[in-house]
Amino acid sequence: MVRSARSTFCKAAPRTSRRIVLALLTLLFSLSMFGAVHAETFEVDVDAQTRISVERLSAAGDKLLLILPSEHGLQPAHSELASKLARTGLETWIADPLAAYFLNATPSGIDAVPSDAIAALIERATRTGKVVYFFANDRGAALTLRGVHLWQDQHPQSTRIGGAIFLSPFLHTQTPEAGQTPQYIDVAGATNIPLFVMQPKLAVGYWQLHALREILSRGGSALTVRILPDVRDRFFFRPDAFPVEQKLAQDLPGLIHTAMTLLKPAQAARSATPLPMQTETRVETSRRGLVEYRADPQPPLLELADRDGTRHSLQHFKGQVVVVNFWASWCPPCVREMPSMQALREKMSGKPFTLLGINMAETTAVVDTFMRDHKLDFPVWMDRDGTALTRWKVMAFPTSFVIDKTGHIRYGVFGGIDWTEADTLKIIGALIEEP
Repeated sequence: MVRSARSTFCKAAPRTSRRIVLALLTLLFSLSMFGAVHAETFEVDVDAQTRISVERLSAAGDKLLLILPSEHGLQPAHSELASKLARTGLETWIADPLAAYFLNATPSGIDAVPSDAIAALIERATRTGKVVYFFANDRGAALTLRGVHLWQDQHPQSTRIGGAIFLSPFLHTQTPEAGQTPQYIDVAGATNIPLFVMQPKLAVGYWQLHALREILSRGGSALTVRILPDVRDRFFFRPDAFPVEQKLAQDLPGLIHTAMTLLKPAQAARSATPLPMQTETRVETSRRGLVEYRADPQPPLLELADRDGTRHSLQHFKGQVVVVNFWASWCPPCVREMPSMQALREKMSGKPFTLLGINMAETTAVVDTFMRDHKLDFPVWMDRDGTALTRWKVMAFPTSFVIDKTGHIRYGVFGGIDWTEADTLKIIGALIEEP
């Protein structure tokens, strides 16, 4: 029987009590950060040809945390995190299945790791007699769930899985083209282990939590979500980390301990939930540039206020070619493409063309400063609550749509591009010349 997901946001608890509890947990965690760590490396056999290298940081507790890579690979920050956790009495393993299969740290590399490789790691971990937990970020969440599902299928009614802690989990088959509805991986709807999701607020995933809860509820997973304000995805190993991100990276071991405490009441004997009767489709989208729009060409409603508070509607731009660009100042690809967008606007000066920026939930002061510092003068509308982002199915920052003079979406692109590249200028020029 399918059980509903249990979604818990931090704000649900009384503020004073929550702060006291978190303060005590942080204090206890800080006091426990001492002692030497015993580290060793061993290999786990998957089959006769494949062995996965595991770095083990031993501890005497009754829990074991298995850290798995994402499409960004294992970082020095993962080893630092494991070392800190081991000092608190949490045995921590770091496994590198990508290296075992000679795969690159890419989305396709993560997809290519066989589920039985992760199941073999889980099997070895459970032989310690400890309850096994998992930590992964981004596409590492999909890698984890596939392996857990296979292991559960091999060990019905086991109580050895404590749950998984995911940071910015990406459970789609791929990042869809602009405006396309995302497809979740099959196992997302067949997961029943307890999950704790840490979701940075400065990320597209923040606006997709409702869909994530809905898909995970299908398998009966108990889901707890903690919103991390003022930080971006991968904050704990970003080379361009903000000071607040650097601070939270130092606090990450404590957050993981808190997550494991909240997961513990949900532990129970579980068997694998049957996978849904569907086939995942993956289409490689390696091209970086405008692509023909394949969804409904009628634009979703777009009515927002500008930085001065004056409301506007996309409908007012009929008869012009319009580039609608969803962006945020904390998004490096957004920032990198801005000079070429400004150059595009200047090239199209005097023609029926408008460049329209849709800023994602930042303050007017932040946007004003950004526009002034980068010498940008195109109009910006403020999507304060993510309503426009949700309607337009934006799945990555930046995402842009090119609308023709009849008001229909003709092209789209996710990710930053050079808007002054010859092919892009040719496409936009052709649209301007259309009657």
